[in-house]
Amino acid sequence: MTPELVEKHAALLEEAATGVLRITEGARQSVAGIDWFGSDRETYLAQLETHLGENGPKAAQALQALVQKARQNAQQQRQASA
Repeated sequence: MTPELVEKHAALLEEAATGVLRITEGARQSVAGIDWFGSDRETYLAQLETHLGENGPKAAQALQALVQKARQNAQQQRQASA
């Protein structure tokens, strides 16, 4: 892959990381806005927070790590070509 294509791929990964966080927050807000009472709500919210609250940011961090690696790779390609 050319450095330019690697950079484009990195940008797509960065958009995906942002999207994961946006989806996670949207799900939280969606549930928070529901008129729902009782222990089943609290159980659901706890499960939602466990799954989205922990895994959403982890997925975004993993994507960001790939972004950095891709950008480093593109830079190394440019330096090798210079």
